[in-house]
Order: sequence, then C-alpha cells, then structure tokens
Amino acid sequence: MTSTRSILVADDDPLIRQLLSTLLAAGGYRVATAADGGSAVEAAQRERFDLILLDYTLPDLTGFDVLERLREGSAGRSTPVLILSGHRRDTLDSRGDDCGCQGYLEKPVSGRALLSAVRTALAG
Repeated sequence: MTSTRSILVADDDPLIRQLLSTLLAAGGYRVATAADGGSAVEAAQRERFDLILLDYTLPDLTGFDVLERLREGSAGRSTPVLILSGHRRDTLDSRGDDCGCQGYLEKPVSGRALLSAVRTALAG
C-alpha cells in the first residue's frame, strides 16, 4: 500500500494557491494551504508535511523568514522546502542557502516544471 505524500503550499494570492493546489493534486499529492507565513509555520507545527512550497513574498514574513522559523523547531527541521518567487534567485537574499532551501522556482512556473521540482526535492 502506498501513501500519498503531503505538501503545504503557502502563498498570499488565492488564485496562485488554487492553481498550485490543483496541479499538485493532479500529480497525486495531498495538499494543504496557508495564506501567510505565520499560518504556514503553525500548519507545519500541527502536521508533518513531506514538502513545503513557500512564496518568497508573504504579507507577514518572507519565505526565508518562514524557513528559518521552521528550522528552529523540530517540526520542520528536515522537511524539504522550495521557494517560489516572482523575482530571480540572484535578486533574493542569500539566507535560503544557509537555511537549507532545496530549490527555487520562478513565477510563472509551468505545471511540468513544478512537478519535476517537487519530485526532485522529495527524492533528495
């Protein structure tokens, strides 16, 4: 019996959250969502996710801020995290590498690229 991998998607744009959720669900993943960084941290403390997909620009925290908070607590210490951003990676601060971010995806991201990055992050 195989288990469904679970993914937390944190993005403040409801349309993007829905699009990402739909793409991931179609790829066979169970998806939970959060509209801001604080909610993402709370969700990761309540439930163990196999992967967290974080928007870099959330209304209350950056994706890296969320990642740092997750790494401080035992709940998210080893969970793979991908950052999704409308900005090029080289324009973001470098904390993602220090916090153990597994990868970056630039918006807009194709469904194929998203699912490929998710599979790679989950395999590693």
